Amino acid sequence: MAQAKRDWLEPPAWWKKWRPLRLVLMGTLLICFVIVIRPLLDPDAQYVRQERAPKPTPVAATDTHNEQKVPSEATAPPPEPVVAVAAEHEPEPTVMPTPASTAQPTPVAETKAARAETETDSTESPPGVPLPPAQPASASAAEPTPPATKFTALAPPVDLLSPFRSYMRVDAVMSDLQQGGYLPALESSHQPVSDDVPPHDVDIITVREYKHWDQSGRLEMTFFNDRLYQTEFEPEDAASYRAQQRKYLPELPRERSGRSEMTRGHLRIASSLDLAVSEVGAKLRSRAFLLWQDLRLVQQREEWDQRYALEAVTR
Repeated sequence: MAQAKRDWLEPPAWWKKWRPLRLVLMGTLLICFVIVIRPLLDPDAQYVRQERAPKPTPVAATDTHNEQKVPSEATAPPPEPVVAVAAEHEPEPTVMPTPASTAQPTPVAETKAARAETETDSTESPPGVPLPPAQPASASAAEPTPPATKFTALAPPVDLLSPFRSYMRVDAVMSDLQQGGYLPALESSHQPVSDDVPPHDVDIITVREYKHWDQSGRLEMTFFNDRLYQTEFEPEDAASYRAQQRKYLPELPRERSGRSEMTRGHLRIASSLDLAVSEVGAKLRSRAFLLWQDLRLVQQREEWDQRYALEAVTR
């Protein structure tokens, strides 16, 4: 009986019989493939870049008499290399060579050496010369700012109710008001605190019959640690004062709620005049006021309350 012809794609019988041999052969082919393809994936790995040694300067190549006197890089360099640097830029007169023990620098060489040293000192120190010791940091930069300084420091002021500005002292504001013919009333709350708690001094100056924008009203000025941070004016005639507000503060937005507010840098301005003159405000007896605040000092007072209020009460 004739044997059926084997298809050319069918593997031989020994390949079917020795199945482990297939795994070995495939592993061998895979290793060969990795060996061949690895240089192609990293072509720079088969090359070693050699660092080129620095070329010797002309002085090192020609000055054979002074080779034994050249110090190492760890010591200070002699003036000869500095003279040679200057010689590369300017020609020197031809001189006869002399022995190293009797060679004396010429006036021209001394002048060029001094000039080269001046140029070298103005740019950077030559190699081998130790750097000058670093300047010690100032005490203010090394030491942290005490809490008391943070809550009493001054800063560039902002304009509040004219002519007053934030960070003004209590005495200065009292003096200005008295010179203007007013009788200011001062209320102070200076509670004693421990050494590790910053001060929390609050002062309030109240002036009745104060004139602002040709309108009379009540002025209240609040200080935190002897720094003015809030002025509030409560007019006697809210409608007339609202007309002045729209004239002098046209950028102040008009809100449907009747309360207006805007922020400009560290300055905050708030008003309730629109609500106070409305029918709803009249029924609710809303208080009419125009307020100026320095947000930096407002934030400091809130921060003090969060950090130290409980500690100050318990002691």
